[in-house]
Amino acid sequence: MLMEDYEVDTITVRRALKGLHGGNPLVRLENGKEAPGYLRQSGRVMPCLILRDLDMTAVMLTTSEELQDGLASFDPGATGYVGKPVDYPQFAEATRATDPCRTSSELPQ
Repeated sequence: MLMEDYEVDTITVRRALKGLHGGNPLVRLENGKEAPGYLRQSGRVMPCLILRDLDMTAVMLTTSEELQDGLASFDPGATGYVGKPVDYPQFAEATRATDPCRTSSELPQ
C-alpha cells in the first residue's frame, strides 16, 4: 500500500517496484485518512508493506536530506526511513531497499 498525495511520486514508486515481481498489487491512497476505512472493508487482505509520505507511519519516504527529519519519522511509529532521491535510478534503489520488509511478509499464493 502506498499513501502518497503526489501523482508523480506514485508513478515513480510503481515503476521502481515493478521490477521486483512481488505477488501483491500496489494499492494507492492519497492520504492516511483514507486508510482506516479501506483497511476495515470486509474481506480486505492486509497489505504486507505500507509506504507513507512524511507525516504518516511505517516506512517513510521523503526527499528531505535533513537528518532531523529522518529521526523525527520514528516518533509517530515508523519502522524505517528511506530517502526519496529525485534521480530515478537512485530512487529505484532506495525503494528496493524496502523489499526485505515487503517480501518477508508476503502472503503465499
